[in-house]
Amino acid sequence: MCLYGLLKRATRIPPADPEAVKKFRQSLTKLGTVYVNDAFGTAHRAHSSMVGVELQKRAAGFLMKKELEYFAKALENPERPFLAILGGAKVADKLQLIDNMLDKVNSLIICGGMAFTFKKVLDGMSIGDSLYDADGSKQVHALMEKAKKNNVKVVLPTDFITADKFAPDAKVGSFPASYHALASPLPL
Repeated sequence: MCLYGLLKRATRIPPADPEAVKKFRQSLTKLGTVYVNDAFGTAHRAHSSMVGVELQKRAAGFLMKKELEYFAKALENPERPFLAILGGAKVADKLQLIDNMLDKVNSLIICGGMAFTFKKVLDGMSIGDSLYDADGSKQVHALMEKAKKNNVKVVLPTDFITADKFAPDAKVGSFPASYHALASPLPL
């Protein structure tokens, strides 16, 4: 049996003791004889469904193949103008990607949690309890210099929805030290 049909999404469990993780991964392995990964968006993560299934026969699925072909075309011979949108929480995890993209794109939109690292470093913006990547922040100026040198327009969010917590009863407001951003709408 192929695990492809059984695991429709990346499966992860909350942090647990190593023995519980090992047992969970063994239970996934027992489900099939062939492992097919079609989850392009999580293929880089160390989720149990990505790295914990220990089957000898492993393959990338058709959706994975399609995504890789699309990216190869877009990166090797892109149509112009070429815009990339990057988000996520950690700048440090995406430094090499951002650096590589600055050699290929005309414009780059940086959004999600990592935008706050850029805003704090570049604009001195108060970001409250929002995500901040201290390690990644050390490379922000170098990335922006490369963007300028390559004539790449970098777009960062200009306004934010903030709240005192992630909950339906959250108090929405500006950026006091105890607030964090919920969203980062971009100017279109």
